Amino acid sequence: MPVDDSILGCSVRGASHIRHGTPMEDYSAVERFWRSGVRSSVPTAPVRREADEPDALLMAVSDGHGDPRCMRSRLGSEMAVKTALCAMRDFLESLEANEIPAFLDDPQERIDRIAAQIAQDWRHLALCDLD
Repeated sequence: MPVDDSILGCSVRGASHIRHGTPMEDYSAVERFWRSGVRSSVPTAPVRREADEPDALLMAVSDGHGDPRCMRSRLGSEMAVKTALCAMRDFLESLEANEIPAFLDDPQERIDRIAAQIAQDWRHLALCDLD
């Protein structure tokens, strides 16, 4: 089943950031996913034939902390998005074709596990960055 990968995104530096001369801290990314293991990031992905459409489009967005005392907020947002994309890829790679209908019928338990994995991995990356 082809996946429509027409995506439009926008981030805007907020009024408070402009007033205080601070950078935007948000981060987002979109990634094409193929179960075959071939992955590429949008928009730098090579153009592919329609017959080779990705199995899914993965998207992640993180809002920066916004506290002037948190000087690594932008980096934290980026780590959160990259961690989320990795967790989603791992989940999709582990999902057997016969498990997809059950996941779609009752996704909450798996979503909770993915969320817990994202939080654990993000904490690990954040602590490593402090060292």
